[in-house]
Amino acid sequence: MLHQFLKEEEDARLASLREKEKGTMIAREMKNIQDQISSLTENLIALEQKPPPKKGAAITHKLKTPRQATEPSAHWQIHSWS
Repeated sequence: MLHQFLKEEEDARLASLREKEKGTMIAREMKNIQDQISSLTENLIALEQKPPPKKGAAITHKLKTPRQATEPSAHWQIHSWS
């Protein structure tokens, strides 16, 4: 009887701990997604503030590393074919 009670208590505490860990993981992932959205927003603002390309120019997007992908000036290049 005592053994059964202790087993049920252990199971309940483990389930509670798993839920808490799951909540922590979800919060961490949400923070990561929010950081990525902020980075993309900053990149878009920086891109919109650049002067428009000259006539006959094309913008190409070259990603080399994940870090460079977050730096607006590092992955956008303007090529002119005039």
